[in-house]
Amino acid sequence: MINVRIICGDRELNTTVMPGTRLSDLPVFRSLPVDFSCGGLGKCGKCTALINGKSQRICQYIINSDTSVELPDGGIISLTSKSGDNTEGGEYALALDIGTTTLVLALFSKNNKRIIEQIIEENPQRVYGADVLSRISYCTENGTGELNRILIEKINSMIKRILSDNSIKRVKETFIAGNTTMLHILRSLDCSSLGVYPFKPKSLDGLDTDACNTGIDGTDRTIILPCISAFAGADLVADICATGLPDGDDYYLIADLGTNAETALCSRSRILCTSAAAGPCFEGAHILCGMGARNGAICSYYHDGSFDVIGKTPPAGICGTGLIDIICVLLKKGIIDRTGVLKNGEFRITENIKLVQEDVRQYQLAKAAVRSAIESLVSVAGIDYSRIKKFYVSGGFAGKININSCAATGLIPRELVNAFTPLGEGCITGLMNSVKAGFYAEKSKYIELSTRNDFCDSFTKNINF
Repeated sequence: MINVRIICGDRELNTTVMPGTRLSDLPVFRSLPVDFSCGGLGKCGKCTALINGKSQRICQYIINSDTSVELPDGGIISLTSKSGDNTEGGEYALALDIGTTTLVLALFSKNNKRIIEQIIEENPQRVYGADVLSRISYCTENGTGELNRILIEKINSMIKRILSDNSIKRVKETFIAGNTTMLHILRSLDCSSLGVYPFKPKSLDGLDTDACNTGIDGTDRTIILPCISAFAGADLVADICATGLPDGDDYYLIADLGTNAETALCSRSRILCTSAAAGPCFEGAHILCGMGARNGAICSYYHDGSFDVIGKTPPAGICGTGLIDIICVLLKKGIIDRTGVLKNGEFRITENIKLVQEDVRQYQLAKAAVRSAIESLVSVAGIDYSRIKKFYVSGGFAGKININSCAATGLIPRELVNAFTPLGEGCITGLMNSVKAGFYAEKSKYIELSTRNDFCDSFTKNINF
């Protein structure tokens, strides 16, 4: 056996492994701040650490002798907010949003639908890749067992913590949403068919079952919302539950600017929805100095070169909203041209943080996908933008987003700026008000973009700024 010593800040962990073990396969890395955004393929370089004194990638290192690993002290996503409401008496439930990047858990009052406490933590499955396709690929080769196990383990630890914080022993119900892949893994359903055409899921149905059937603790029942299609999940259904449908002839547009970029165009009589492969750049993945929206992330950037950092700590990287702002400013200054070429191939924000050409290309692909999905839905509906009275952007991303930067870089049409309404954790709000979830899922029509010529033409056009 070989000794492995891992140092992360003031923590030191020691273990032993067999010769020939890949360093990233050690279970300990699921609880450490290591970013395996490329799924361990050695492409993104974000798992670089000092290994026996040399800068090397954890996912590519094979252990053949005693090994010492020193990790940068980056910090794991872990955010908690409490309302201060008293939890004596009343009836409570849990709402859980299983995202590809993060897990959001809220304890709420069933009486007045107020959130008592909310926890956000990193999805431990990220060690197997930043996006759903990486997870599907892993499950196709290895089954869902491991990803299900670490997901349930993390969910249970979050539930234990939130109930303990509020002196509650148990709740009757936990309402759950997530994208279709995440819910397949939660339910131990084979998700391999989600990765190949015609992308047919094992099930889109919701599920109301004893919690013991899902392995989730601290609750009597788990109620999983229905999905719409392989790439329009229960999280989008929950967003629609949060906004409801507009009155009269008006429309609402809902956009979840995540890896899948799920989008819904809703009227009183119909719901059109779709998804586009935006990739994980909005979450800081596949960006050289990118990171999630946590302490140390540059979240806003200004024309004079100043910036805001989450947590008001020294800057450690760039999150999605910061990326959009930086590109917007560089476009206005002519440092990035309309085709996306970045002068000198890089732009330094600080001594250690920079934007590089490939980062701009990643954003161009993402914004072209989102913009073209919006244009396609509007075209299918046969309306103009004046009919859209509310443009909702969901997720924690929405709270700090500069909608003018989005429009200036071409992520959204300018006509939507005045209709912008941040939905915040819309999925959680929708889970707390999910009585119509089945109705909305049945009412939704999924538009497959890959077969539409107008989407392909629009995507090509929208690559440029």
